[in-house]
Order: sequence, then C-alpha cells, then structure tokens
Amino acid sequence: MRFRQIKSIYIREWKEFYRDKISRVVVFAMPTIIMLIFGYGLALDIENVPMAIVNQDKTPASRELCYKFMENRQYFDFKGFLPNA
Repeated sequence: MRFRQIKSIYIREWKEFYRDKISRVVVFAMPTIIMLIFGYGLALDIENVPMAIVNQDKTPASRELCYKFMENRQYFDFKGFLPNA
C-alpha cells in the first residue's frame, strides 16, 4: 500500500469514528467505567497471613526481628517456630 492509500483509510476511519456516537462511548467511557469498578472493587490488603519462623541465626538481632513479626497481629498469624532444616 502506498502512503496515499493509508492516509485515505486513516481519514475515512476517523470520520466514521466521529460520526458514530456509540464508538466514542466505547472508546472513551468504557475504560473509565471499568477502571472505576475494578479500582474500588479490588482490595490488595494483606491480612492474617499464616507464618512460621525458622531462626537459624539465633542472635539477639534475629530474635528481635522474629518478635517484631510475632507482635504484628494485623498482618501475620504466627503459627510457631520451625526446627532448623
């Protein structure tokens, strides 16, 4: 296809697009509506994740980190310590 043919098809499609009101609604309004529906309907909050800890280091710093995870009841459901692998 030559450039002139491509240009004429492009112009014809844009004219058809602006004549047809339904096409404009589908192209512009539908993505906005879908974003609003899924944006408010989708929750990515992570809560009450079951968790077990393997503490192979056994230093005061690692124990403190383990206790910080155990204290955080909003996000983690601490199940216990696992033996070393």
